Amino acid sequence: MMPAARAAGPATKGRSRSAASRTRPVDRKAPGALVRFLLVVLALRLLYLAQLHASPLGGFLLGDLRIYHERAQQILAGDVVGSAPPFYGSTLYPYMLAAIDAIAGARPVAAQLVQVLLGALTCYLIWRLGTEIFDGRRALVAAVIAGLYGPFVFAEGQILMISWTVFAVVAALLAAARFARTGRAGTALLCGLACGLGASDKPNLLVLAATIPFGWWLAGRTARHPSPELAPPSAGMERSGAGTLLRGLLALGAGIAAVLLPVMARNASATRGDFLISASSGVNLAIGNGPRSDGTFREPWSDRAHETLRLYDLGEGSVHFASLALGRALSAREADDYWREETLAYVAQHPLAALRLLGRKILLLVNHAEIPNVLDFGFFRSQFAALRMFPAGFWLVGPLGLVGAGLAIARRDRRTLAPALFLVLYGASVALLFVCDRFRLPAAPVLILFAADTLVALYDGLRERRWALVRPLLAGLVPLAVITGLPLVHYNHGRDHWMVAQALEAQGQPEAAIAAYRAALAEDPSMGEVWNNQARLLIRLGRYPEAEESLRRVVEVAPGLAYPHQGLADLMRQKALADRGHARESIDEAMQEYRRALEIDPSLVDAWLSLARLHYDRGETVEARDLLLKGKALNSGVPRFDDILRDIGGAAQGAARIRR
Repeated sequence: MMPAARAAGPATKGRSRSAASRTRPVDRKAPGALVRFLLVVLALRLLYLAQLHASPLGGFLLGDLRIYHERAQQILAGDVVGSAPPFYGSTLYPYMLAAIDAIAGARPVAAQLVQVLLGALTCYLIWRLGTEIFDGRRALVAAVIAGLYGPFVFAEGQILMISWTVFAVVAALLAAARFARTGRAGTALLCGLACGLGASDKPNLLVLAATIPFGWWLAGRTARHPSPELAPPSAGMERSGAGTLLRGLLALGAGIAAVLLPVMARNASATRGDFLISASSGVNLAIGNGPRSDGTFREPWSDRAHETLRLYDLGEGSVHFASLALGRALSAREADDYWREETLAYVAQHPLAALRLLGRKILLLVNHAEIPNVLDFGFFRSQFAALRMFPAGFWLVGPLGLVGAGLAIARRDRRTLAPALFLVLYGASVALLFVCDRFRLPAAPVLILFAADTLVALYDGLRERRWALVRPLLAGLVPLAVITGLPLVHYNHGRDHWMVAQALEAQGQPEAAIAAYRAALAEDPSMGEVWNNQARLLIRLGRYPEAEESLRRVVEVAPGLAYPHQGLADLMRQKALADRGHARESIDEAMQEYRRALEIDPSLVDAWLSLARLHYDRGETVEARDLLLKGKALNSGVPRFDDILRDIGGAAQGAARIRR
């Protein structure tokens, strides 16, 4: 890309008064209105953070958020390298968290506060970038949109690296534009460092590093038919030629290497050379390109309900289900290869289905919906008033930004062609995997800049009645607005209420947790896991009739889950003790439910032991012994089976062991 001392929107014929006004040199000192605006949006961000931490969700971490936090604590405890494969791409992020925690303590709010400040800085840098490649008006509009962009604020409140990645994209583009203007190798080095920072979280952001040299090359070319709307470079990219470009490339590469080489060295050391960047490329391909894929985050094993209930970690699930498929224990490397090979085989065997799925992912990529990976932006927006104070979303940025990018490509605008090309390449890289909010977010700053360009051009065209400019803009905006607004996805908030219930339960608020479980089931009564969790909590509270009702409901709506059958059997045993008159009936039902649980999941050791105990209590020693032997065969390495079998030959000690 190249900077512009004067800038314009989509190409126009002739010079209007507003176009001429943009020929003045750009003042890169932040205007007072911008400073006041940034202070306001910073205050609103802090208000959102305060509301978040006043809720049960403030310190509740799940999924990769929890894994990053725990890894940071391991680093602070002295385990600097670790041994876990880099399944979650942000190898660098736990070290950043550890640095923050070392200063402020191991509290999520400290990292979130840093990220909120970083978000405000990102808005300022977007303004700076706008002054480099456009003009002051467009830069100010872009900063306002960025400051009010809700998904940025949502990302800043998560223990994820994505807000740093968005910052890295803006910083890289700003440094690239400054190098095109000044030719200083130091700015190219900063550009490389920012590219490396972004790629350490999202490896597909290396396409940004690939498009930046193209922008520099364009900046050094003399346009055959210079437009009066475009300014020549203000430094020697044209005058210095190949030498400046070569120095820039070397500095860019050095900056990228300075960040990525330590990351790769850590990963190679931790996995004995199995991985350098990421251990999840195979399963990410499978999530987005398999027989159960719908273009969003949906695990290939999503139909294995009774096993996914106890596998909350995607990395663990990836290895577990790959091992099951091949009938042997796999390493993380072998599991990654398995999912990649499965995906390629599926695409080769079902090319039309794969193409239809790719088309759907492209539509999802430009859709207004913020598709969740773990946390749902729409749910958080409904829960926190401060987040609703940030009205800008992809519904605005998407159509306007895509029109601006499309026109930049069509007119071969050498100021903005490289950022537009980045949008195309990065979007393609996401569409090859699956679409979710955090994957799309790194493209948002570039779309915001193009959206500002389109808005200002449309305003000028309407004000000055330049219909030759207005017509193509509207011709692009109208269909894109329709496509962006298509109702392609619908999410109920059942899982989000479930998350709230888990947070409340962890904080020792059982009654509030039950209310949240009921809210989840009101949204989606088919969630068997939620019925099961609610029943467990009700049992702990001694509310057995309600627990029994909940367990019978989960057996009805999710017969493939093993835990509810085991829970119902345990409850029937307690019922037998409380009601001796109907003990026989309750014990018979308990034995039946234990058997059903073990048919679904033979790894439930407690169910084997409990069923054996019931047989032993009835004097059926042979049946008890046979059950223990079968359970031992299916669960090798569990010493409890051997301990009881040694003593079961009629001794009271054997009965006591079974009871325990």
